[in-house]
Amino acid sequence: MKIFRFALHFWITLASLLSFGLGWMFLAQSPKPIQPVHVSSSKTEALPTLPPLQNLQFNNSGGGNNTITFQSPPVSVQPFPQSFSSSPSFQTGGS
Repeated sequence: MKIFRFALHFWITLASLLSFGLGWMFLAQSPKPIQPVHVSSSKTEALPTLPPLQNLQFNNSGGGNNTITFQSPPVSVQPFPQSFSSSPSFQTGGS
């Protein structure tokens, strides 16, 4: 049994080292990524422009302070169901 364990450990170690070495060599020989080539040209392409932003609305009714008002959609709050309680739902007998 001791010889079998030693052989198994030796086989796993040898297979791991060989697969690591072969994988390293395979990746070392793989083609390198293509580097971007910058070509300088006298022509420049026009970049697309974004539409202008909408103006912000100021609320001047608050004593002269300029405050920005944002409108958010209404939020409806649902109450908890009546069966909700603070007691635990799962109980164990303990040990």
